[in-house]
Amino acid sequence: MEGCALVGSSTSPSVALEEIGKVEPDLIITDFNHGGYEGYELIHELKAKFQNIPILLFTTLDELVIGPRAFREKVDGVLMKDVEIAKIKEVINHLLDGNRWASGRLIQLMLSQSAGKAPEDILTRREYQVYCQLGEGKTIRKISDVLGISIKTVENHREHIKRKLHISNSVKLQANAIDHDLRLHTKISDNNKG
Repeated sequence: MEGCALVGSSTSPSVALEEIGKVEPDLIITDFNHGGYEGYELIHELKAKFQNIPILLFTTLDELVIGPRAFREKVDGVLMKDVEIAKIKEVINHLLDGNRWASGRLIQLMLSQSAGKAPEDILTRREYQVYCQLGEGKTIRKISDVLGISIKTVENHREHIKRKLHISNSVKLQANAIDHDLRLHTKISDNNKG
């Protein structure tokens, strides 16, 4: 967080949406409810317009209530306002490094909710792309080339996928992804026969 500076603030979502495009910040920090905008709608609009800028939902509302859907709307982090300053700095740095963040209890809730769901319902769009590429037998370097992202970013996505799918190592992840790819193509083939 060293060297960070506040480049703008607004209590109006419409003004914020306009101003963010002008100042191009490295991170967007927002609360849940603003001037008639329902929180999920605001997150959705922010992510649609500024998909490469991480978004931190910084709120007094219960993270266990709003957190799961906020992550489905592609927020990058959810943080309660009652945390210590040191934790705020830690989370901001984590997000600026290209990672996502949630508290341990929120992660546990989302993992329990995701039990039995298909990978495409659990993973982010980019994570699912990496997962499918792994299922096609591609190496990390090849995935990096195909998706136009760094090797380190692919490796980070791979770690997030393992955690979300409860897979202990990269070999098992590759086997799981290949199995998913085979089932997916078998399903597509069966649908085409019908």
